[in-house]
Amino acid sequence: MKPNDTAALGLFWAKTVTSPSLDSCPDTQPLAPLYKPVLHHFLDVAASALAWQSARPAFIDRLGARIGVNQDCLIQTSAFLAGLHDLGKISRSFQAKRPDLWPEAGLGRQVRVPERAHWRNTALLLRAGPLQDKLFGLFPGILGKDTDCLAPLIAAVAGHHGQPPTADELNAKPNDAAHDPQLGAECVGLARVAFQLLREIVGPCPLSGLTSLAAFKAWSWSLSGLVTLSDWIGSDAEHFPLQPVETPLPDYWALAQTQAKEALLGKGLMTSPIFSAPTLGRVSPLASRSPRPLQAFANAFEPAEGQQLVILEDTTGAGKTEAALVLAARMMAAGKGEGVFFALPTMATANAMYERLAGAYAALFIDGAQPSLVLAHGRAGLSVPFQASVGSPLANGHLEEETASRFCASWIADSRKKCFFADVGAATIDQAFLAVLRKKHLTLRQLGLGGRILIVDEAHCFDAYMNEEMYTLLELQAMLGGSAIVLSATLTLKQKQNMAEAFGAGLGLRDAGDLREEIVSRDYPLATSVEAGGVSEHAPGFDVSLRRRVSVRRLGSREEAVTEALNAAADGAAVAIICNAVDEAISVHAEIRAHFGEKAHLFHARFAQSDRQAIEDEMLLRFGKAGTKEGRSGHVLVATQVIEQSLDLDFDLVISDLAPIDLLIQRAGRLWRHADKRPPATRPIAGPMLMVVSADPGAVSGADWLEPVLGKAAFTYRDPAILWRSAREAFSKGLIETPGDFRPMIEAVYTEADLSDVPPCLRARAQRAQGEASGQGSLGRLNVVDLQAGYAGLSGQLSADEDIGTRLGEPTVTLRLARSEAGRLVPWSNTADPATAWAMSEIRVRTKWLGISLPVADDEPRAALRKHWPEWEQQIPVAIVNDRGCVDFGRGSAADFRYHDTIGFRRNGENSPEDALVDFIHK
Repeated sequence: MKPNDTAALGLFWAKTVTSPSLDSCPDTQPLAPLYKPVLHHFLDVAASALAWQSARPAFIDRLGARIGVNQDCLIQTSAFLAGLHDLGKISRSFQAKRPDLWPEAGLGRQVRVPERAHWRNTALLLRAGPLQDKLFGLFPGILGKDTDCLAPLIAAVAGHHGQPPTADELNAKPNDAAHDPQLGAECVGLARVAFQLLREIVGPCPLSGLTSLAAFKAWSWSLSGLVTLSDWIGSDAEHFPLQPVETPLPDYWALAQTQAKEALLGKGLMTSPIFSAPTLGRVSPLASRSPRPLQAFANAFEPAEGQQLVILEDTTGAGKTEAALVLAARMMAAGKGEGVFFALPTMATANAMYERLAGAYAALFIDGAQPSLVLAHGRAGLSVPFQASVGSPLANGHLEEETASRFCASWIADSRKKCFFADVGAATIDQAFLAVLRKKHLTLRQLGLGGRILIVDEAHCFDAYMNEEMYTLLELQAMLGGSAIVLSATLTLKQKQNMAEAFGAGLGLRDAGDLREEIVSRDYPLATSVEAGGVSEHAPGFDVSLRRRVSVRRLGSREEAVTEALNAAADGAAVAIICNAVDEAISVHAEIRAHFGEKAHLFHARFAQSDRQAIEDEMLLRFGKAGTKEGRSGHVLVATQVIEQSLDLDFDLVISDLAPIDLLIQRAGRLWRHADKRPPATRPIAGPMLMVVSADPGAVSGADWLEPVLGKAAFTYRDPAILWRSAREAFSKGLIETPGDFRPMIEAVYTEADLSDVPPCLRARAQRAQGEASGQGSLGRLNVVDLQAGYAGLSGQLSADEDIGTRLGEPTVTLRLARSEAGRLVPWSNTADPATAWAMSEIRVRTKWLGISLPVADDEPRAALRKHWPEWEQQIPVAIVNDRGCVDFGRGSAADFRYHDTIGFRRNGENSPEDALVDFIHK
């Protein structure tokens, strides 16, 4: 290496600033540097990777164990590789972006060359003969210099802009870069010098334990996330300001390391110290006074060596959340994670979990620590408790003392990608699924998840498509050195077997499929642990105070359902009516309200966000644990599946449409929940009763056997075999015994190998439904990433977040509701925060149900309104609601819809009860 080579590299810029005006600079002061040399930027990013990894020794140790590499060597070599990420900036096309800074001493006179992204040039340079040979020197365990091994590695280093380079770039020939017009021998030579300088300064060590292509591919996912994160940190000009070009590289490296540690602190990326001896008493003092059996099991749990998957199955109200938290705390204390990521099925359940965590999460960390708690879903910014937890800056720039313990760094709140690096997070499962779909920057999410104990709640509610995402997510978690906890009241044996096999595949077990055979216990409740050594199953026992016999009675019509609800409410009962479809719920509510007035309530998904949130809060206050006898007595809530899971609601009587048996069990879980506050003697009904609106499963004469009874709600669940078996199981015994009936009922409905037990008239439709479910599963397997192929397997264009959904379903459209006020359009929501008012006014409906083609900016008021919205929001249709609730979509639309904050968005029905009700309300 010649001294003038280092000087020549100093002329290549990586970051620039705008040139200051010469008139504004005194002659006595030298001008500040106008650019950051590539070598300085390489060292900034390497220092960021070094600091981030050094702050997480347990995480790196887990990752190193997964791929057979020493922790210290893995840290240094990963930092070195991260520093190489922008090697492609040593190229003619990139340097030409600033003609005034063209490095003529290194590249000669500037010439026009074809355009190519600099990160793609990085891949070509790393494949160049001199550099490729040096890369192989870092991995002596790869016998025969198998060039295929370098593709996932190069993809991880070069693909830090959200996607890997193309297959041609990743597998370029050793002499391609030297003959490339953008690079040529000059750039290859200088890149080799940069490689050597970086190696001498950072000091990577050979990873001799990394001996297989499979290990390379597994490592490529986390390495890609690390490079992406480190580049984001190291590119922050505030923490890494420009330094004189002539600064000696060893001096600059020392400075960069100091700045990297400060950057981690400033961005909230330092981990909080974990409490070393967690107990249930610390995590949940209230639960510890009289722990449920599952909670006692978690409190005594001894984590196994290595990564671990624990599946907890117990009934509603058994304290699964507290058990999961103390289990996670013990896993963290054993070095299995640096935080917790709680994934839930819906925004409502994520909001509720966030509030529950607010009082408990700090106990996972040492006293005096200030861990971050983050809510992460598409509407997280609309959650009032979440906004409160962000904290209010004071004049002196410090946070208020009372909010410091619930500190949420602003950078985390700004991006759902970054939320995975918070100490504790509550999110919809969709946010975790984005880590296994073909999305840009998916590895950033993956890196965060790998450092967390992933807790998935209500895992039973996934369809075939989401199940495939779930299995891939568990495989990823194991591959990244992470552990997971899955919670459910109603899992099937097959689901658990698939989870165990997926986790085993992520561990790299050749016989991962054998783990399926070890999932055998029919006990309930049950704790199942999966680790590299195999499967262990534990029956923690059942809390006798939760043992119940829920009577099940069939109702042959909605009229019967309304009558039963009215009679029970008249006796002072708190009643829930759960309908499978929104339109049916609206109709039933209208009938109830006609008799009971304001004691009838309605809750479904077709409300504007602000109204839905207000209703949810009111229902939790009225029917939740804090509900009073006066507030509950005689009140009827008509709802859809929105109250089916995780919401802590307690009713004396539940009336439900027929649904799959696991969902009926969930709905029955809304009965008689808080026995300590509402013992049987105080209830206006003799015992817990689930009434199910259904046709007689013993008298099925046609494929549409449910439609005369349930109307449109008969088609919410597509498989008639599952519905028929659910009716058979529910009505044949006439009761559901908790917990003894859960497992037999679920297996009887879901594990039949054929349709021989189903009435012949239902079989054709059942076969179609099974075919659809199989297709959904196939589509899920197609959409999730192939983890075993490594990051290079994603070569090509990855989609934006909106392009591939985390869930299947009918197409939907988002509307924004507006109203006229003083001659101008304003958001339907009257929230005090103008930044969220329009988002709080949004409503999502099925496109097919809406049945009309919506205009966008078709008149001046709407067009003027959209000018102030971000570009991507300007295509959202605006629906104007007048003072009688009529909805105007524009262009003189004749579509007849109405909206009301207590009824929701609906289509007008001629002389329907709800129309009369709305007319009465508006009078």
